Amino acid sequence: MAIAKINKINIVFLKEEQDIVLSLLQQAGVVHLEEASSYLEFYNFNEKVDFSSIDADIAHLEYTIGFLSDFQKGRILKRRPVFTFKQIQESAIHSQWRDIYSRCYQSDRVLKEITAEKNRISLEIKSLQNWEGLNVHLENTCSTKLCSIYLGIIPVKVKSAFEENIKKTNISVAISIIREDEENAYLLVAHRKEDEEEISSILKSFSFQYVRLHHLKGTVKENIERLNKDINALADGYNTVVKQAKEFLPSLFSIMSVYDFLYLKKERNIALSSTKASKKTIVFQGWICKKDTNILLKLIKEKQILCEVIISEPQKTDNPPVVLENKQPIKPFEYITNVYGVPQRFEIDPTPFLAPFFFIFFGFCLTDAGYGIVIFLLSIWAILKFKPRGEVFYLLWILCLGGISTIFFGALCGGWFGNAPSMLANSFPVFKPAADFTARIGVLDPMANPQNAMNLMLIALGLGVVHILCGNIAGLINNIKNNLWRDAIMDQGFMLILLTGILGMIFSSTGVAPGNLKNMFLIFLSLGTAGIIIFAGRSYNNIGFRIFNGFYSAYNAWAGFLADVLSYSRLWALGLVTGVMATTVNMLAVQTGQIFWALPVIGPLAGITVGFLIILFGHTFAIAINILGALIHTSRLQFVEFFSKFFKGGGKTFVPFSVKTKYVAVKNLPFVEAVVRIP
Repeated sequence: MAIAKINKINIVFLKEEQDIVLSLLQQAGVVHLEEASSYLEFYNFNEKVDFSSIDADIAHLEYTIGFLSDFQKGRILKRRPVFTFKQIQESAIHSQWRDIYSRCYQSDRVLKEITAEKNRISLEIKSLQNWEGLNVHLENTCSTKLCSIYLGIIPVKVKSAFEENIKKTNISVAISIIREDEENAYLLVAHRKEDEEEISSILKSFSFQYVRLHHLKGTVKENIERLNKDINALADGYNTVVKQAKEFLPSLFSIMSVYDFLYLKKERNIALSSTKASKKTIVFQGWICKKDTNILLKLIKEKQILCEVIISEPQKTDNPPVVLENKQPIKPFEYITNVYGVPQRFEIDPTPFLAPFFFIFFGFCLTDAGYGIVIFLLSIWAILKFKPRGEVFYLLWILCLGGISTIFFGALCGGWFGNAPSMLANSFPVFKPAADFTARIGVLDPMANPQNAMNLMLIALGLGVVHILCGNIAGLINNIKNNLWRDAIMDQGFMLILLTGILGMIFSSTGVAPGNLKNMFLIFLSLGTAGIIIFAGRSYNNIGFRIFNGFYSAYNAWAGFLADVLSYSRLWALGLVTGVMATTVNMLAVQTGQIFWALPVIGPLAGITVGFLIILFGHTFAIAINILGALIHTSRLQFVEFFSKFFKGGGKTFVPFSVKTKYVAVKNLPFVEAVVRIP
């Protein structure tokens, strides 16, 4: 279901057609290339492909782009520039990017040297600032012929003991404390040369760290002033180099286009490396969707390429890539499926089953219509503004659909930025109609009626039951699709009979279903349990293992079902948390605003400003954290509770050989223009 049919394709062509065939396949973007099988008298073409020079050029371009991008403001929010393929090609031919790279490399090296020197001087200033109280020229802080003079540091906690030890020696020693902080004391020590051995021993025992500054001329303050001037000079030099580097910014997009052009060339070389070749011919081997086969054949015919195209069905031993094929609005949810894993070729695509539950669960986790409106509008804005592609596009569409779901469930639960309508109506009667309307449609509002909290939990558990049943039905379909009727009956069949019996017994016991059906559901329950006990261990030859596995599977079926259903209570909990968080933000804003309102003169202005800021940041945080929670827990329910019933994954993704660019977008272009030879 929703997995496209795939065919094997072999394309044999003359070597002189190599560029045009590569260009055609890349622009068509419908063939997944693989390592070609061995052919008689064909050799591996990768022996003839040189990647070293193009890899070096790509690395240099990426370095240049990274260096210049640091000077470009707001680069993250900018859309990718759009070029035609011809413009990209001309940029690659005429661009002076190697000269720009060389100059950027030199500028970067100079900037790093300046930064290193600036850091060194800053550390030197910081070190000298500890000696600012020393009012002597530093060149005089060295020993003389008769007198030893030291600058040094000892820990403050041993300073007193150090001074007492010095006194006990009865040696004439001058100790001047220049500075003292929480950890260290900075000392100037002077004594006669003849006492040096004894004093040095004491200094060593108290971890005295010698500081040598006598190589500097002038006082400490003079040296700090000099070093500050050096830093200012370095800053000027830094700014000059940055200014020169910014002169290359207008060339940035051109360099980006060259990068993408060379990247496309590298992709073609990689494609070539997977081929087999003879003296005059080359063989491409890969996979193509059945629906795209005619498109490719038509293009080959239009370009009058002399080649042989062989299409064949995949064999049982083949492992073709898998293409998921869903229509909007289900297609974005393929992103969720791919996060877990690609289905194998014989499995069903879980996306159509997953999509409606993800849509419902996401809204159930948020349950605030105001938040839903914000999520919907921001997602639409981001899609229209940045025109993202691939996974980002799908994720934004999932958020957009999730916003719609959130609006629906939020309206039912009475959540409009928490209790904003009722709070506004209390202060401003003009909002009373809106408050009455939201209260009227909020039939499941847990704040208005505590019984609704219990109803919401029952709905969450009910959704869980339906979700689990769908998982087992999907497993049944999967086995039937692969003609595994015995597995379908013995695994999913008996499990569905058991679940029907359990649910029927619950409904008939609580009055939801007629009581006289209880005996029928009891038969269902017994039949399902017996079937599991008898057939679950059928893969074991040992009768003991069979019996043990049968009872163990029956236990898992009962206990696992109840545990799985209870897991869906997280939807209820997350929904309540969102409403409580939003209401708390409103109350905090009002109460804090009232405190500031009481201030003299600026009170009203301060109260409104503080209240507004709390609402803005509080609701922004609540939306962000609850979106994260909704995505994680909704995905968790799909992956753990749902996929475990039928989905194995482990398939290979279909990655077509196509035009993939990193920095620039390539305009849609006629095929005539697309087929260009890359020099």
